[in-house]
Amino acid sequence: MVRIAQGSEVRLYLQPTMSTRHRTETVEVIDGARLKVRGKDASPSKPVPAFYWDELGSFSYNVGSNDLTYQRIADPAPLLVTQDKPQQPLMLFVAERWAFRPGRYEGELTLQRSGGRGTITRGFCIHITADVAVKFQSGGQGRFFEFRNDRPRTSTESPDSSCYEH
Repeated sequence: MVRIAQGSEVRLYLQPTMSTRHRTETVEVIDGARLKVRGKDASPSKPVPAFYWDELGSFSYNVGSNDLTYQRIADPAPLLVTQDKPQQPLMLFVAERWAFRPGRYEGELTLQRSGGRGTITRGFCIHITADVAVKFQSGGQGRFFEFRNDRPRTSTESPDSSCYEH
């Protein structure tokens, strides 16, 4: 699931799962993260939003309002991943002076590992409809919208059906 809030800046909440498949006593240290997002049909000369990893957080569920509330936990910090303790941090990325418009966006999350080890990069896509773009404007900075890529689809739906959608 991807959550997005948009007002004076774009806030993109990602919660990747980090684990190791192999039996090992070694601790993996993730000491940085970068997020790139580009419109599928964007020209190379078009500016790319500069997302930065702002903080770690968590969501709590409010039964009365049937809604989630976000709480900041910490500044970006190294994450320790061991075989018996996978990590699933809620990472908040921010892009200032940019906004999502209707269309398909290709995203790429890169995790940097300590000790000169290679990076880990995973791609994803987000589909923003015209209706969602209007909701962003009315929702403001504090209201985030959930995008999922696991809803059942019909065979007649668009090729974007593997993307995260609202």
